Amino acid sequence: MEGSLDLRTDPSAPLLGDMLARLGLAPRHALCLDATPPIMTLPALAGATRVAVQGWRPAHDALVAAGIAAAPALADADIGFDAALVRIGRSRVRNLAALAEGLLRLAPGGTLLAAGPNDCGPASHARLVGATASLSRLHARAFALPLAAAPASDLLERWRDAARIARVAPDGHFAAPGAFAADRIDRGSALLAACLPGDVCGRVADLGAGWGFLTMRLRDLCPGIAAIDLYEADHASLEAARRNLPELPGAAFHWADVVRGLPRGDYDAIVANPPFHDDRAADSAIGRAFVVAAAAALRPGGRLWMVANRRLPYEETLRASFARVAVLREGEGYKVIAATR
Repeated sequence: MEGSLDLRTDPSAPLLGDMLARLGLAPRHALCLDATPPIMTLPALAGATRVAVQGWRPAHDALVAAGIAAAPALADADIGFDAALVRIGRSRVRNLAALAEGLLRLAPGGTLLAAGPNDCGPASHARLVGATASLSRLHARAFALPLAAAPASDLLERWRDAARIARVAPDGHFAAPGAFAADRIDRGSALLAACLPGDVCGRVADLGAGWGFLTMRLRDLCPGIAAIDLYEADHASLEAARRNLPELPGAAFHWADVVRGLPRGDYDAIVANPPFHDDRAADSAIGRAFVVAAAAALRPGGRLWMVANRRLPYEETLRASFARVAVLREGEGYKVIAATR
């Protein structure tokens, strides 16, 4: 439901390039966490064997489109790097986990480098790890430290473990720390869930499924559902959904960018809580793309229920894509919309 920084304006790559040049580093074996094409193609990495990790599907697809192999998560065999590059994002818990993973997977003599926009807190992260070098420009900061100067391994392991999928009190659901609404049922999803009827049946899709709350609600409310597909762009959130819905008959989990469309067009019903921002700014384009994707994936007569930020104008796209559109409920800054193809 929530992604990485906007790649169009992210200053991390040029700052990491500057830091590599300042330190005179030309790694032979490099790891990049929250990788992007501009980082992976830095001149200093041209001669390196490179491992790219990217768990946000749109950014992963951008790497693949650039001809760069990438994985959604680290493998046990990903060790012994002489440089680890980390892109600092919005989530502090994920940032600290990435810094810890980078340091824990360095070979002796290796160096950690990290960069991110100032409003993501790279300066505070630099202080926490005890960075030995830093530079600032483009309203961003890069920093570096050799493995020999890293914090104690037990602290690094705590940072890493804090981002692992775990149960969340008081509900007891599994969630991925740092993901959207990981520690709660977000207000929009709760409002949508309260509007769902009990007669949803057949093949169903949950778009922007997160840790699976809406699918869990449908499971409990609608015995007529034969199969349900969960689509989620954040890989860790999708793994949490798998844990929340063990052995749910007919369930399939898709790590996918809904904006690019769905692979089938025979759904009887779809529920959606689309992201309503791109980076930090409200942006209705993502929600409109969800509407278009849902319309194309529903069979004639199929139904869509979605929740949206009340300020964002989805109605025109809905009316162009569906035969009937109705606002079921408004409140707490959200609107729940039902539409029939």
